[in-house]
Amino acid sequence: MTGGRALILDVDAFTYPRADYRSEVAALALDGWIHRRFKLEPCGATVAYDRPSHRFAFTWPGPVAPFADELLPPRSA
Repeated sequence: MTGGRALILDVDAFTYPRADYRSEVAALALDGWIHRRFKLEPCGATVAYDRPSHRFAFTWPGPVAPFADELLPPRSA
């Protein structure tokens, strides 16, 4: 994180075709929205659907360990 800035999103609902749901794809879709919405430089992570293999192909920038961030403790209600 640069400049000590943080963004926390609380997603109440997420609509998707059940048969196609992948949490990694959802995370990158949200990442793309955040970068477009706040006019931020893309992080370089991408996902594309490979029709012949019926799989998603992910690209991660540099020595990134995707989804390995330390999780924040749950908020109390």
